[in-house]
Amino acid sequence: MIRVFLKQAKRFPWITNVTLYGCLFAGGDFTHQCIAQRDEIDWNHTRNVAVVAFGFHGNFNYFWLRGLERRFPGKSVAMVLRKLLLDQTIASPLATSVFYTGVSFLEGKEDVLGDWRDKFLNTYKTGLMYWPFMQLLNFMLVPLYVRTVFMGCSASLWATFLCFSRQSGDGTATAALAWILSPRAQLLAPPPAPPPDVHEENARVGTPHFPIAGAGEEGLGSGMEEPKAPKFTSIEEELSYWKEQSAKNQLREVQAHEELQEFRQMSQDYEAELEAELKQCEARNRELLNQNNRLRMELESYKEKYETQHSEAFRQISSLEGDLAETTAIRDQLHKYIRELEQDNDDLERAKRATIMSLEDFEQRMNHVIERNAFLESELDEKESLLESVQRLKDEARDLRQELNVQQKQERRPSLARAKETERTDSLPRPLRPPTHPGHAHCPTPGRGQHLQHAPMPYQRGDGLTATPLTMSARISALNIVGELLRKVGNLESKLATCRDVVYDQKASRTTPTAGPRSPGAPENPPSANGVPGFEKGLVNRLEFGPGPKILL
Repeated sequence: MIRVFLKQAKRFPWITNVTLYGCLFAGGDFTHQCIAQRDEIDWNHTRNVAVVAFGFHGNFNYFWLRGLERRFPGKSVAMVLRKLLLDQTIASPLATSVFYTGVSFLEGKEDVLGDWRDKFLNTYKTGLMYWPFMQLLNFMLVPLYVRTVFMGCSASLWATFLCFSRQSGDGTATAALAWILSPRAQLLAPPPAPPPDVHEENARVGTPHFPIAGAGEEGLGSGMEEPKAPKFTSIEEELSYWKEQSAKNQLREVQAHEELQEFRQMSQDYEAELEAELKQCEARNRELLNQNNRLRMELESYKEKYETQHSEAFRQISSLEGDLAETTAIRDQLHKYIRELEQDNDDLERAKRATIMSLEDFEQRMNHVIERNAFLESELDEKESLLESVQRLKDEARDLRQELNVQQKQERRPSLARAKETERTDSLPRPLRPPTHPGHAHCPTPGRGQHLQHAPMPYQRGDGLTATPLTMSARISALNIVGELLRKVGNLESKLATCRDVVYDQKASRTTPTAGPRSPGAPENPPSANGVPGFEKGLVNRLEFGPGPKILL
């Protein structure tokens, strides 16, 4: 059963704690009525107490205890004392005030604050002798999810005291102890007071008053006064009148005698009842005197205990105040130290961000430099390849000039055999490629495949150190540039071959017989100043290359 309850309390802490607290608090009022030995239970009063317990006390204590535990966690002595101090200075006065005012409001009293003004201070003082010990056990031993239930168990006894104090006590423990020792004597009500006009007079004289049935003011007046005799006209009329009056008086006498006997009997009964009540009052008075003496002795002992506890509490409060001041100073110092650490942490983070930004800037600049170096290396490789191509073209141009000079010397001695050979050569199909000249043997024309197969040599710097190898992307871009240059060189070679074909065609046309007779000593075209015929000067100018282009590094 206990395990099931604890499981439900963990699963539904709020509903379990509030429900049990309200039931236990309402059970305190029921216990008070049972101890008072009442004939009938006042269920309306129990309902009002339950409404106050469910509506305020249960919910307030549930959230109050959780707030204290969240603000002061743990079960150390310092934390428990702080919880006790706050509970007795805030929660206890508030709960007591809500009980007195809430129950009075539900009962419909005009002065809702009447019970609170008369009994709050004494009740709060009595609570200081009860609740600190119960809350100490609650904070030290009970888990958080059932603390409200434990507080409800303690509040059941406290509710019995509150209900007694509200109905017949004054909020002090002395009155509660006296009521526990003799509850019937405390709850006996005095006899009802008689009406103020007749009963007060009878109580002062000592004779009870009982009204006589059928005796009104008119009847009393008619019995006490003499009737006035009317005027009669005859003796018979007067005689009959007085006979009637005599009969009426006899009847009244009989009725008065009966009432007198009844009055005497009632007086005797009332006198016996008063004597019995007097004996009871005397016994009650003696009992009250004895109880008063005993309570006075208990009051003296309680005063001594109160003084002792007050001095002890004052000493504990003083020590707690000292501990609180010391703890506050330590907390302030720790807060200051935490702020300094946070400032240092912010400075370090700021420096870290600046370092990261500087590092990123440095990496970006380094990447730009590496990229620029890669382009420069590719341009150096391109320069080397262009220089080689230019040198090769210069060699070919020199060979062509030498060949042209040789051809010009041969043309100065034309012969018929040469013409016939030329005609025979013209009749034969022309080769697609020019013949290999001896001047080109030492300078073979590299093809595109050869350039792709042989990678360029690494660039040697002036200090004799080899540059850092290029990355894959830089090498690919460099190879693309070299391939483009090789395509351009191939185009130039094809154009050069075309020029050679044109030269051979011109030589063949000059040797044909359609050219007309010429003098053997006169050349067809006079040579220029540098030994090159005039029609071939444009070709020579196209083949003469100047120095290679300057590459800006």
